[in-house]
Amino acid sequence: YSKDKTTLICCPESKQGTFTIPAGVTEIGSYAFDCCENLSSIEISGSINRIGDCAFYSCKKLTSVTIPKTVSIIGGDAFSSCSNLTSINVDEDNNSYCSADGVLYSKDKSSLICCPGSKKGAFTIPAGVKEIDYNAFNSCDKLTNVIIPEGVTKIGESAFSNCSKLKSVTIPKSVTEIGEHSLWRIDTLVIKGYSGSEAEKYAKSANVKFEKLG
Repeated sequence: YSKDKTTLICCPESKQGTFTIPAGVTEIGSYAFDCCENLSSIEISGSINRIGDCAFYSCKKLTSVTIPKTVSIIGGDAFSSCSNLTSINVDEDNNSYCSADGVLYSKDKSSLICCPGSKKGAFTIPAGVKEIDYNAFNSCDKLTNVIIPEGVTKIGESAFSNCSKLKSVTIPKSVTEIGEHSLWRIDTLVIKGYSGSEAEKYAKSANVKFEKLG
């Protein structure tokens, strides 16, 4: 911890089971729990207002996380590569974030921030989402199909990277920006989209099979 115990800086990798962050801690530092692969659950105290970049990166046994209402900032890749994470739950009184079916969104649901790593099967992104954040689905290796609804305009960098079992992603005409490596290292993937769309351009540039809709 920092001297005044307001920032949790580093948890040793061999820590296992349930860990309760003490009251009074206001910030979980970047990479604080990185590769703590034996932690099964984290209890985040109601004093936390910031979760740093990659804070829980590769906590492979972590199954669920509850974000209290006090958290106003969640850094990039905070829950990336948590392969057994089933749900990210946000207190309904949180003013910055919300969750639905275990998936983390901005409060107004315009941005899909993070899909938990153990989400499996087919997933349809809800209407109203406009942006899929970078690394949002990274390493969700149990997903098989994703449907992106009309209205989404941006797919962030590496959004679906390393989703090894992903068979298809349906991309609407509204998408005008697809980030680098968004659909990367997925040998079985088919991108479904419309002729002349950004989806078709990306498929050609990334050498991914493309299936025309309509």
